[in-house]
Amino acid sequence: MNLHIKKRIVCAMSGGVDSSVSAALLKKKGYEVIGCFMRNWEKHEDDDSTTKCTSDKDLEDAVYVSNQLNIRLHIVDFIKDYWTKVFEPFLDDYQHGLTPNPDILCNKYVKFDSLFKYCQERLDTTYLATGHYAQVTQDKQGIKWNDEIGCMGLCFIGKRKFSSFISQYISDNIGLIKSIETNEIIGEHYGLHRYTIGQRITPINKQHKSSKPLFIAKKDLINNIIYAAPGTNHPALFTKSFSTDIPHWINEIPCLLKETGQYQCDFRFQHKHRPLPVMLSLTAKNTLHVSLPIPIRAICPGQYAVFYNENEVLGAARIIDSGTSLYDLKWTEPLISSDLILNMC
Repeated sequence: MNLHIKKRIVCAMSGGVDSSVSAALLKKKGYEVIGCFMRNWEKHEDDDSTTKCTSDKDLEDAVYVSNQLNIRLHIVDFIKDYWTKVFEPFLDDYQHGLTPNPDILCNKYVKFDSLFKYCQERLDTTYLATGHYAQVTQDKQGIKWNDEIGCMGLCFIGKRKFSSFISQYISDNIGLIKSIETNEIIGEHYGLHRYTIGQRITPINKQHKSSKPLFIAKKDLINNIIYAAPGTNHPALFTKSFSTDIPHWINEIPCLLKETGQYQCDFRFQHKHRPLPVMLSLTAKNTLHVSLPIPIRAICPGQYAVFYNENEVLGAARIIDSGTSLYDLKWTEPLISSDLILNMC
């Protein structure tokens, strides 16, 4: 259908610059623009003035922009959907030692499912615009893996430390910290849910001194043990490959990957990083093995790898195994933080 025939477009308004510009551009082009602001998080009694989510201020900004543009703004409550489809799986992942990305689930189940259905059923349109790239999306599967498109991230944490926030929902479980090099007990930790791969850790009840700061190289979920490496660029923190679950392709699996089992493309797993060329290998179970051109630090199971062909998003897959560490591969060459390379323009 020609977009100009269907004049009404809903713009997801976050209160930020991107969605505001998107709404303004669409209106300038002659479309009937309706704004939608999603309420995804409910304040709790312990949320004082220093820990509140920024959604109140975001709503004020969305209302202001909508008034300036003279467009209607609908405030839509998706708190229940967010809790059951995003936040509960988020907690479950942390309980299982993973590092989840709630934005991915929010995009899939809230923005491009609940909000999209709201547009169809209540606002009589099948066109939904997001703030990024002034992009109009009509995705019947309700799935969007573009890592440029965020939902609400971790704004529900506010200014609290993550460890304090997560401990409100998952009980602490004291365990051991061991040296990745000697297997000696260094001290104890509060619970695997408080920590992620690559993070600096300060042992409690320290039993063994280290001359360097300690960083998390591996988590043993069964035995509740954290294995720590001395120094931020220790080879135990780096890998040159990782594995994913079955990917979601925006259109379809790349022909070359389907035909040959291999495909070269770009990838990234953190928004701040530039894309990096990688080789994808398709397994018998249709999962992916991803070979990296350089050692990458702190690839975390639970995060998502997003694949690109130049500026086109091909799809994405959840990382399930961070691969064999360079320490286990007996790597001897000096290492530098991959962030220094990936953050370069």
